[in-house]
Amino acid sequence: MSDYHINIFYDDAARVYVADIPDLPNCSATGSTPADALANVERKKQAWLNTAKAQNLPLPPPVYRPSRYTLEIVPAREEHLPAVIPIWQEFMAYHAEIDPYFAPKPRGEVEFETHLKTLIHAPQAHVLVAVDRDQVVGYAIAEIYHYSPVFAHQQYGFISEVAISQPSRGRGIGQKLVARIYDWFREHEIERVELRVFSANRSAYQFWQKQGFQPYLEVMYRNLQPEK
Repeated sequence: MSDYHINIFYDDAARVYVADIPDLPNCSATGSTPADALANVERKKQAWLNTAKAQNLPLPPPVYRPSRYTLEIVPAREEHLPAVIPIWQEFMAYHAEIDPYFAPKPRGEVEFETHLKTLIHAPQAHVLVAVDRDQVVGYAIAEIYHYSPVFAHQQYGFISEVAISQPSRGRGIGQKLVARIYDWFREHEIERVELRVFSANRSAYQFWQKQGFQPYLEVMYRNLQPEK
């Protein structure tokens, strides 16, 4: 049985894990199980194989099917940046809808790409990209910042951005990017990690809460009108 490969991907729309298995006569080639019953996948595959054997049906030769989910988290290189820009633009457009104050200026993507090039080569920064089947589907930016010199603890990690392309959301990519960011922070002996999140962006707020983040400082603002 070890020659039969089973590949699993998550169907976000249907909220199930889907398992690809080799085609068997009189048996379904694709089966689904609820996300909380993934352990049943191997049992279902075995049942399909047993059905074919019980009917003395010829089993197909071992089949290898490339996984539909081949995600890699890698340090960003300059050749990745053209694919990062559309994700950033989508990210910025969403936040501009929440608050127009954050609308990017014309050709802001050019300056952002220049900024990313600087961060890629900066020792106090780490830029990651999520690559699925040779396509960039997400990115993350982490930096090491310093508190005021009056504090006993001087350094802290700061997650500047984590953004995933719309079609790739709901697959755990953001969590994988964050996990790799933690690894980098640990390598630099960073014990505290901070970030900023729109309080009105409930999905992002809930995501970071699930990662163990909690509020400790509230950022306040007001707009000043010209004096009459």
